[in-house]
Amino acid sequence: MQQKKINGSISYRHSFIDMSNQEVTLGNGDTATTCDAALGYSFAAGTTDGPGSSTFQQGTTSGNPFWDWVKDFISEPTEEQIECQAPKPILLNTGDLTHPYLWDPVTVPISVFQIGKLFILNTPCEFTTMAGRRLREAVRNVLVDAGITDAMVTIAGLTNSYVHYVTTFEEYQAQRYEAASTLYGPHTLQAYIQNFERITRDLLRGESSVTNAAPSDLSDKQVSFLPPVILDRTELFQKFGGVRKQPKGQYSPGEEVKVSFNSANPRNNQRIEDTYLTIDRLGPDGKTWTTVFVDGDWNTKYVWELASESGVSYAHITWSIPEDQESGQYRVCHYGTRKLPFEEGEALLSYVVRLFSWNGASYAAASLFQLSSLFSFSSPDVATSSEYKEFMGCSKTFNIKNVDSASTSTSDWWAVSSFKASLWK
Repeated sequence: MQQKKINGSISYRHSFIDMSNQEVTLGNGDTATTCDAALGYSFAAGTTDGPGSSTFQQGTTSGNPFWDWVKDFISEPTEEQIECQAPKPILLNTGDLTHPYLWDPVTVPISVFQIGKLFILNTPCEFTTMAGRRLREAVRNVLVDAGITDAMVTIAGLTNSYVHYVTTFEEYQAQRYEAASTLYGPHTLQAYIQNFERITRDLLRGESSVTNAAPSDLSDKQVSFLPPVILDRTELFQKFGGVRKQPKGQYSPGEEVKVSFNSANPRNNQRIEDTYLTIDRLGPDGKTWTTVFVDGDWNTKYVWELASESGVSYAHITWSIPEDQESGQYRVCHYGTRKLPFEEGEALLSYVVRLFSWNGASYAAASLFQLSSLFSFSSPDVATSSEYKEFMGCSKTFNIKNVDSASTSTSDWWAVSSFKASLWK
């Protein structure tokens, strides 16, 4: 593919729009509106390459008594909503479901980025091929009207939010998976087209874009069915980050290095933009270590193992040495965060009360078993004053020797020796 250099200015426009109440102008001049969010029967059928429940089929344009009863029990759509979403038979009336928060967004973000003559349309949804073509063509026409005749227009889907699919009006009538997943009704595409035309014109004119208020921050309302981590501990006389299985003394490219550490639950710290492991190489000075691989590299693998319900766990790290890996001295290091039973300054009684209030009697009892195990069998430095504590550990140093290089050197030695011998003949 031929590369093309991009020159020109950089700019953008962003807008929040209420997708449940957009008035659109149709090709014949009539007006229509989008709808409150809803998913149709064919949504549950899945796609051809990823089918869902066999109870449902793609292309369904009518409901059945049983699933209609289930739908109405969850949230019964109004006649206005049914008519607005037609011919989609509503399976989940998500626009009316608000517990513990909205099941689908009302306010969605859209934006356009300009990089020279490249225009990127950022959408929170997946467009079908034809829907995407129509959106790009509409924006391209706006650019042509402004004198930009050679613009490149592309779509970046699933940006900043998620609102399923968008089909054309014609595709919507067939009610396959993508159409049943077009949340805001048959005129969803036209609503996106009109709003992208609007913010693109704003960008070209240097004007601000009209926007709705940003949606509510739901970070503190997220629901998780995972129980919290109560504490982490090690076996008797062991320490966090301690090596359970050391590497061999020497490896060759293509082999695997496997090291195991005493560890803690990785949910304590997801180490975003950080790492659970490093592969380090010793520098020429014999003192400085340089990281060459982390947990995001394809040739490393991190596996966490919960060895005991009382909180003992291990980290197993594997490094597949690349064929072209440079010879030298290496080590494997593990990084983690351990959870302690007490928050700072918290007494044992208040800790027990907190366990009961969070999880009930049965879970608190199990947690207290963990606590008793901690004081009976774990290292004495665990019960410190902070709730979380970082740890790390590194393996012993091992050598990587490039076999090919060694083989080549031997061959060269024999070649030189043979040449010298021939001189004496």
